[in-house]
Amino acid sequence: MMSPHQSTSVVVPMELKPEPLPSTITLVASDGQTFNVNHDFLENCKTFEHVKSVCNRLNEPIRIDLVAAVLKAAIAFCDLFADKPPYIPYDTEVDGPPRLNKTTYGFFHDLDHSTMTGLISASTYLDFPRLIDGCAAYVNQRVMTMNTEQMRQFFMRRDSFNPGQEAVVAAPQPEHQESPHRRQECEKRKMDLPAPSEASSSKNPRNSD
Repeated sequence: MMSPHQSTSVVVPMELKPEPLPSTITLVASDGQTFNVNHDFLENCKTFEHVKSVCNRLNEPIRIDLVAAVLKAAIAFCDLFADKPPYIPYDTEVDGPPRLNKTTYGFFHDLDHSTMTGLISASTYLDFPRLIDGCAAYVNQRVMTMNTEQMRQFFMRRDSFNPGQEAVVAAPQPEHQESPHRRQECEKRKMDLPAPSEASSSKNPRNSD
């Protein structure tokens, strides 16, 4: 048993220092393909903000619920602005409708339809403001030149009409023809109306002056 006069030493644990951040971070798409990205990509996507603040092991792969083609497109979009200043979200009330320059519009236009629609969803999943505004601006510029059928195909919306209903709508509509019953009703009403002389004699005397 320890004597009350015996000195004791308390071992104070040293504060754990976070591991230094690696130069690149590995992201794993939902289909297993891996991508090495720099910190610019994480800083542009607000979804990763908490990762840097609570996780000190960024040298381990981070799994992303996006297919490889869409994740690759999101990374490539970020690389387009590698030498640009931090992005300020677009304010349509102040700046008017957003417009894309030729390079950015061409980037979206070159994507296949499946990747483009996936990228629109990925922009909010990643909480990537520049990508969110870019997708919105691209869709806005595209639909301005589309008819209803092209919009339906672009957004992959099926027509609610069945083939029979489509045929009825597409068929030329005949001129309006009055039904026999309707014609008989009109003739009957004409017969019940007073003759012109009777109608004039029934006027209010105050209006006959």
